[in-house]
Amino acid sequence: MHDDSALVERRIRRELMERVMPAMYRASVPLAVTAWEAPGEPVPYAQAVAALDTEGRPFTVGDHYGRPWGTTWFRFAGELPAGWSTTAGCSPEFVVDLGFHPDAAGFQSEGLVWLPGADGQGLPVQGIHPRRTAVPLAGIAGTAGPVELIVEAASNPAFPQRRMTAEGNLGSLRTAGDRPLYRLRQATLSLRDDEVYHLLLDIEVLLGLMTALAPAEARRQRILRTLQAAFDALDLDDIAGTAAAARAVLAPALALMVSAACDKDPSEPDTAADVGAPDVTGQPDSPVV
Repeated sequence: MHDDSALVERRIRRELMERVMPAMYRASVPLAVTAWEAPGEPVPYAQAVAALDTEGRPFTVGDHYGRPWGTTWFRFAGELPAGWSTTAGCSPEFVVDLGFHPDAAGFQSEGLVWLPGADGQGLPVQGIHPRRTAVPLAGIAGTAGPVELIVEAASNPAFPQRRMTAEGNLGSLRTAGDRPLYRLRQATLSLRDDEVYHLLLDIEVLLGLMTALAPAEARRQRILRTLQAAFDALDLDDIAGTAAAARAVLAPALALMVSAACDKDPSEPDTAADVGAPDVTGQPDSPVV
């Protein structure tokens, strides 16, 4: 019997990257960007904002920034469109890509989002890294109108450093040089489709568990065929309109995983199948899924 498992998995991953993930946001508006690079060690929020006011320079999405081990402060400003906050099934977000590479969550650029705070001295809101690039605006912005967010971006070199670069060894300030390491790729206010977002979470959980299982395991094949059926239920030209149908296909498999988690003896050690892939932890084995 012909085994098409590899073809099916490639199809799922291709459609996930090319069609489903881009459908997570229904609309986006760009933000104006101002940047200021701290000359030495990191500085407090109030000092950075004062420097942005007096020394900040207009910055274009796509430009490079950040010498090795440096800190760049960004001010992002724009207008939240009227109606976004009340659009059923959607959530407005601030989305920023500091130039991340996707193979790791750390050992590269990272950021911290700030609000002024009650005393004007700064209120940290949320960290930004390759696997968390969006900040929900509910509760930190009005329903429409001006939005301003400050991001403290650290330009950490990627590790490990196994060789010298043309500029020197990036592991040391003394030899790292001052060539910018990162490029600001995105800075938008975006309207997230919540159904598509939750479909992506469902797929991530099952793909992560499937990847943790050996190719020959029957359970891996059952998960693969469940994912295949979910993608068959999607209209690739109308992801938002068919996401609920795809989630309904995945729901029984996810429910079995939850049931198995509740039944598992907490004294039993976790197996590789229990833990799942690196991004999906604590998903116990089930003899049924």
